[in-house]
Formats: sequence, C-alpha cells, structure tokens
Amino acid sequence: MEYTVALRVGVLPSILMTGTLFGLMHGYQLGWSWGFVSLLILVGIIFTFARAWTGTVLASFLLHLGYNFMIALTSIIATKGFTHMPSGH
Repeated sequence: MEYTVALRVGVLPSILMTGTLFGLMHGYQLGWSWGFVSLLILVGIIFTFARAWTGTVLASFLLHLGYNFMIALTSIIATKGFTHMPSGH
C-alpha cells in the first residue's frame, strides 16, 4: 500500500514559505541583489496572503498584474519612453 504524506504546517508558515520561494524564483533575473530579492519576497508574501484570505488565485493574479503594470509604467515615465536609458554605472 502506498501512502501520500502531506506536511501540514499551517497557513502562516505556508504563506511565508510560498512568498519566500516567489522572491527567490526572481533572484536570477534581479542579479541576486538581495535588496530587490527581499522586496520580491515581501511582495510574494502579500500576494500569497491575498490568495489565502480571499480563497481564490484571482486576487493574487490581479495584485501581480497591478504590480507589474506599475513597474512598467514607472519605467516608461522615468526613461521618457525608453529614449533616455541610465548609463548602468
């Protein structure tokens, strides 16, 4: 007989773990800059909390969509439509 074992750790630890994994998943694209990775961990915790609180992934999807939209919008504004890019120094 084969058993499937599920580790039950509770809602709060699950939110923290999922949010941390979300941030770490973005680590490579952020150049492992731990300030940015930490921010994404916090964002992931917020997204996961929204999912747990509402009981639907739609809430976290909409938050993620809005977050990415704000990043895109501020990037467009800050670079004047990507015509004045920072030097990267």
